[in-house]
Amino acid sequence: MGADWSPDGRRIAVLRFVGNPSWGPPPMDLVIVDLKAQTAESLGMRVQTDLNGVDWTSSDTLLINRYD
Repeated sequence: MGADWSPDGRRIAVLRFVGNPSWGPPPMDLVIVDLKAQTAESLGMRVQTDLNGVDWTSSDTLLINRYD
């Protein structure tokens, strides 16, 4: 899963493809979209694959499988 809603339902964490390496899956960037503020912010963290996706915890923290 490449996206997940925050526990409060105001934001969504999305994985966005950022490149096409010559080997392996393309890295993805973690972006938080705030629907109320109508903003999208890259967190500057890259993820290797969307197979593990991102998950919000009940304490409003994100769990990701970082690439770098």
